[in-house]
This record gives sequence, C-alpha cells and structure tokens, in this order.
Amino acid sequence: MLDVTGLNTITDEGLASLVIEEKGVEGIRELRHLRLSGLNKITDEPTIKFCTRNRCLTILELCRCRALTIAGIESMIKALPCLKKININMIPKIKVAKMKDTLESKPGLEVIQFAMRNVDLKDNGLRVPLPRKSKKKKKKKKKGKKK
Repeated sequence: MLDVTGLNTITDEGLASLVIEEKGVEGIRELRHLRLSGLNKITDEPTIKFCTRNRCLTILELCRCRALTIAGIESMIKALPCLKKININMIPKIKVAKMKDTLESKPGLEVIQFAMRNVDLKDNGLRVPLPRKSKKKKKKKKKGKKK
C-alpha cells in the first residue's frame, strides 16, 4: 500500500517520478492499494501512467483529487483489470452517471462517491466537525414545597 493522503505539495512530476526507472532503480510496481486522497495538483496523465505500471491495483482512492476528469478516471478503470474498489468522493467534476458504460464493463467494481452539497473546497478532510447543538430548550421543573 502507498498512502500519500494530504501531501498537497505532490505535483504531476512528483507522481511521475515514482514510476520512472532511472539509473538502474525501478519505479514502484505491483502495488495493490494506492491512496492519493487530497492531492489537488495531480492531473490525469501521470495518474494514468502510474495505474498502467501497477496493473495489480485492487483499491484506488482518489478522494479530493479535484484536478482529475471523467475521461481520466475512465482510463484508469480500463487500465486496471484487477480493480475492485475506487473512491472518487469529493471530486465535483466527476459524476458516476456519466461513466455508465465504463462501469457496466466492470460489474464487480465498487464505486464510492457520496452526494455532495455545499462542499467547502478548502476542507482537507482531516478536520472533525463539531457536534451540532440541539435547538430545543429543556423545560425547567418548578421546585415546589413538599407537604
């Protein structure tokens, strides 16, 4: 598993460098679980390259990777024959309904995407929301004298 969640400084070049073979050093291969959640700067091309080099990926988490497109996600799904689960939550541009044909070609694929309303684009997903306070006021009991 490779988890680089929340490392916003990772760019396309940084992701591409993980798969390039240089001076006898092999890039990452045969990875089964990749978590790139929160990497706002990465785009389709290096992510697709990473996926084609790691065709054994079974879990791909791309939550909050807002620069990715539907075409890129579809290419990744097609490039990964072993893919069982993909998390594309909190990517406003991606609509599962528009990827219907691609998803039908992979019947066992679990796609995670929650309905999004009023999304805070500055939210990195790491903060915990405060519990809501109840608006109902409790009635105070009147203290009476005991006889």
